[in-house]
Amino acid sequence: MINKPKEYLYANFREKISNKVKNIFLNKIRKRINGIPLQYLTNFEFFYGRKFLVKKGVFIPRPETETLIEAVKKINIKNNCSCLDIGCGSGCIGITLKLELPYIKDITFIDKNKTAIKITKQNINIHKINGNVINLCFFKYIKKNKTKYDIAVCNPPYISYDLFNNLQEEVKNEPKSALLAKKNGYDFYIRLAGSGKNFLKNNGFLILEAGINMAENIKKIFNKNWSFLFSINDFNNIERALVFQLRF
Repeated sequence: MINKPKEYLYANFREKISNKVKNIFLNKIRKRINGIPLQYLTNFEFFYGRKFLVKKGVFIPRPETETLIEAVKKINIKNNCSCLDIGCGSGCIGITLKLELPYIKDITFIDKNKTAIKITKQNINIHKINGNVINLCFFKYIKKNKTKYDIAVCNPPYISYDLFNNLQEEVKNEPKSALLAKKNGYDFYIRLAGSGKNFLKNNGFLILEAGINMAENIKKIFNKNWSFLFSINDFNNIERALVFQLRF
């Protein structure tokens, strides 16, 4: 709010702040008390050690999603491969992959959320990478576009409507399209499993985040034209990142 480093604050702690800054601060406190996520008040969150812009209307990056990055790093992938970030949100997954893995040549970000696309473009500029950004429903995109990718990564919506009411209030303030899924949370997985040929090359890789206690059922969903390769647990020892390979 005052755009000063911590060192300045320590050295000038007796300095009075203006009423304008005070009112902004108190307003943010009130919003936080009312369940607005801290990240929407500071407009950033860290992911894999890097700072990303976020704002209201964009899904906030989570530490457990970093397992998707670790999963991609373990895959034996050729140089100059192409990558698709499905439901990109802030763009943190795709941008991190591009920065961490030099063999990824081209990356495409897609999200139907206009606010998410705007933030993704800003984060792309901040982190100085190149990327193709598409504002469209993913399943509409793959019907129109014939491009096939070597890798696709996705943290899909997987909260069932029954579980939504039990979530923390601040989570409920995030975009519902990034959280809620029909068919008890499995709808997006089912649709991905049935459309792999439309967006992946043969032997292409799909890396997915799984919700708590969902991994085994997701593996069963991907039983036709897919091979399950391995998974990675998060910091709570929950099976979180699942890696599948398309075979047809």
